[in-house]
Amino acid sequence: MALRLSDPSTFAFFDDHVGGAVASSVPLNTGSKNATSRRLREGFCRDVWSTPPLRADGGEPLCLNRERFLVAAFVVWLQSHDKAKPKIKGRSLPEPDTLMGHVYAARRVHVLNGRTFHQFWLAKHVLRTLSARYCSLYGSVATTRKEPLSRPMLKRLLAVPSGLSIGRRRTLDWGSWFGVNLAAAMAVANSGGFRKGELALQDGASHALTRMSRASLFWIISGTIVRAPTTAQLLALRPGDKAGLLAGPCKNGPWGAFFATHPLYFAYDPDDADNTAVRLQTLVLRCPVPSDRLRATPLFISTSMFEPMRHRDLD
Repeated sequence: MALRLSDPSTFAFFDDHVGGAVASSVPLNTGSKNATSRRLREGFCRDVWSTPPLRADGGEPLCLNRERFLVAAFVVWLQSHDKAKPKIKGRSLPEPDTLMGHVYAARRVHVLNGRTFHQFWLAKHVLRTLSARYCSLYGSVATTRKEPLSRPMLKRLLAVPSGLSIGRRRTLDWGSWFGVNLAAAMAVANSGGFRKGELALQDGASHALTRMSRASLFWIISGTIVRAPTTAQLLALRPGDKAGLLAGPCKNGPWGAFFATHPLYFAYDPDDADNTAVRLQTLVLRCPVPSDRLRATPLFISTSMFEPMRHRDLD
């Protein structure tokens, strides 16, 4: 059953492509979590047990018990040595799901390295006890969740006057290229239910043709689909017209297979300054993109040099 390559040098080719595919299949955010958990587990195995963090496969009962114990001990170590940080301000203990999140990340790291990560049976028993301790101190394991952008919230945000310091040595200016794109992104997030990751890129990520671009935006004018309207057509929009948007990949549809064929439509209402179609109309008029660059340009851009909107911009 051995693999005997006719040309041993070709192994490097397959190794690069298989390994590269595995590495690139991990989303950036998940990869960051994996890296953090891997660093913690390496410290735990090195400093406490003087044993390798990547465990060898083993099916013997004593070996399985050892590995199960090691996983459970990792959970205890995370909490008792202040290695996992609480999500809720003012609490000294991390949430139980945070502890288990590090265990799941350790499993992902093992799988990516072709290793078997042994069962969580013992760790789950430990977690029940730690959860009971957490509840006795704080009363609940509930954590604060992100809220969707409601319409009243959107209007309050867009009513903030220009001149506000918004971090990273930037001052809010709704009339600037960044301000126009930010307002349009917030309106689309509200009307379309989009997540931050669907509207903006993480640092280091490049725009891909599968993501929403300026070519994803189209218009229904007097009942006719218009892909690249002229300035005169946009200025002549009236009630009954619509902005249409082809949704790109999302967390529950990473290739766009489910939602790309079902456009979103935003009715044009010139009497509402925060109307999504009005904000998109302003975006196209104030921040024009050449027709031959529409698909290569992200839907929301932070500068006139077509720099993509980043997570940090929306934060």
